[in-house]
Amino acid sequence: MGSANQAHTVRPRDDVVVVSETIVRPESNEDGSDRVKIHLTPWDLIFLRTEYAQRALIFPKPDPKVNVISQLKSSLSAALKIVYPFAGRLVKIRNEDDETASFYIDCDGSGVKFVHADAKTVSVSDVLERSGDNWNAFFPANGVESLEGVTESLLALQVTELKDGILIGN
Repeated sequence: MGSANQAHTVRPRDDVVVVSETIVRPESNEDGSDRVKIHLTPWDLIFLRTEYAQRALIFPKPDPKVNVISQLKSSLSAALKIVYPFAGRLVKIRNEDDETASFYIDCDGSGVKFVHADAKTVSVSDVLERSGDNWNAFFPANGVESLEGVTESLLALQVTELKDGILIGN
């Protein structure tokens, strides 16, 4: 016997299919003058063992005549020209003399991971009812610790096309 307050069954995360993964780089800088090193402070180091923060924004379904994925990549590339550290990589330096390590962000323009996913059988209301691991399919850096920025993008974004909207998660 069911109850009026019974929770809806949410769709499994298998409904989210990755269409493509690319690296979006900042708009080019001909002379390379944007390449700087940003040394991490002791406060920054505290967060190296934490997982990437997950946030999502949900928007109405865009006009089908507009190539929203292409526009988002282009806009991201332009934005990375301004906030270039996000397109860099974390560098670890081993100090042999005292057996410690230090870190800095190399603003080398390596780029940001951009994932395009499809979940056209999932509605916005389905997304809002999800909990726990069911959310993971909307985020491209699940379980990635900030320390892994030495091999992974410092920022990863996923655009998921839903039945009646679009979800952008980081």
